[in-house]
Amino acid sequence: MNETAPKLVDNRRARKRHRVKKKASRFLALLLFLTGLILIIFRHDIDYYSIKLRVAALMHGGPAAGELVEIPLSFDMSGKTACGVNRENLIRLSQSRLAVYRKDGTTSLDETVALGNPNIVSSGSRFIAFDRGGKDMLVCSGTSVVERFTAGRPIIDADIGDGGWYAVAEEDPEFRAVVTLYNSYGKAVYVWKLASSYLSAVRVDGSGRMIVAGFDVTDGGLNSTVTVLERTKEEPVVKIELPDELVVSMRAEGGTLTVVTDRRVASFDEKTGEQTAVYEPADGVLLGVSMDPTGNTALLLGRYEVGAGSALVMLDSRLSETGVADTAREVRYLSMDSGKTAIIYDGGGAVYNQAGGLVTETLLSGVKAVLVTHSGRVIFVQTDKMTTTD
Repeated sequence: MNETAPKLVDNRRARKRHRVKKKASRFLALLLFLTGLILIIFRHDIDYYSIKLRVAALMHGGPAAGELVEIPLSFDMSGKTACGVNRENLIRLSQSRLAVYRKDGTTSLDETVALGNPNIVSSGSRFIAFDRGGKDMLVCSGTSVVERFTAGRPIIDADIGDGGWYAVAEEDPEFRAVVTLYNSYGKAVYVWKLASSYLSAVRVDGSGRMIVAGFDVTDGGLNSTVTVLERTKEEPVVKIELPDELVVSMRAEGGTLTVVTDRRVASFDEKTGEQTAVYEPADGVLLGVSMDPTGNTALLLGRYEVGAGSALVMLDSRLSETGVADTAREVRYLSMDSGKTAIIYDGGGAVYNQAGGLVTETLLSGVKAVLVTHSGRVIFVQTDKMTTTD
């Protein structure tokens, strides 16, 4: 009897396709899980409506470069107010209300507050609204209040870094000030107490390093001290003495500390305290300063000896003078970012480039403030609207 041998089928390709398909399914499931996890972790920092606006602008186009766009806003600007930016959005803060406005004028955040002396500090995706001299503070993203904070004693100053680290300086009965550093989850991780000097400012860089500026009066002279603090070390990393100077503003990023005083602008190495660059104005009284994250600085110098008006001086990250612009007007507000410096005065505002050239000038009524975003968008804040230009 003849028996037929079983026929072997080569299914190696099918098995390989099955394995590849199975791996792809697992990878897709993992990708979906990680995407969901990221959305949960960063839920406070994602504004889906703004993403929708951005996509719509790419598909249908937006206003031409330099074109002014007016957006009506409903916000009571009476009493004490403050303004700031969160990414590309406008923050408006009064004694009773906090609102974040998108490009189209819709609000991504609208909260009732009670702040006697409202102030805003912003960095990266988050910002702080606080009551200077009071005890209340809000840590916010562009879409939600991440934390409501009540200090034990009156707040002197506060700041937040790009990494979400933030510092709060408070009055203290035993010390002249106590500064506490918090991580992005609101946990206190470091405390510094000032015993011999009064606090003038506190700053936090992206890595969580804290910089504290203090001053004291000795023998009739005012002296300032800038202290760099690392949360993993008990003693200061660097202590910089500035005799006969008052610290006006500071910026710390990329290992470089830039300090603006009433007399000069100086850069220091954050690790050694060594001075690496300095700019001393030839003449003029410092009226205002604005510093952007890339290292540029704009100084507003009053030149009363030659009549009304002032001069804008632009500096790069090496503190080299890149441009000067003279204005015969009394400047009331100054903001710089992304190579643009914007000013406002009675009846209007102007924008200059880093070389000091006039980019645009416009007549505007009721202008309260001007802000430049990280993308270079200029926002003129008015009583009942905002006027913007790219």
